[in-house]
Amino acid sequence: MNKVKCSFFLVIIGMIALACSSGTRLQDYEPKNEQEKEIKIVLVDFAKARNDYDVQKMVTYLSEDAKIGFLDRRIFSKSDFASTFKASDLESWGKYDLFNPEIKINDNFAEVKMYFKESLLNTGVFRFKMNRQNSRWMITEYNVDRS
Repeated sequence: MNKVKCSFFLVIIGMIALACSSGTRLQDYEPKNEQEKEIKIVLVDFAKARNDYDVQKMVTYLSEDAKIGFLDRRIFSKSDFASTFKASDLESWGKYDLFNPEIKINDNFAEVKMYFKESLLNTGVFRFKMNRQNSRWMITEYNVDRS
């Protein structure tokens, strides 16, 4: 019985350690080139707007044909997102940090995968698709999943 308790305790400690060791924060990520630097700036500003509960500022980083996906598999357009969500909705979701960005660029298109953490137990993955439009990177799609 003591071995079972000890094993359970070690599993819990391991889960806590894993959740606390998130890796490189988006803000601290060192871009490999100029395009990654521009993408990082957009995503840092987008995340700041999200954590400031500023829906209208978030919308400025979305392309006109953007698709925004949620955990429950609902998909919103840019205009639906802007008209549906208010600061109070974002407040109820809490603030989050983004970690370990993986950026893949192909010409004027980019895919970015990052992990997020809102709390010890509320973690997941954001997947962004981006497109360079008029010399500016825009978010064309983002989805969230549990990790």
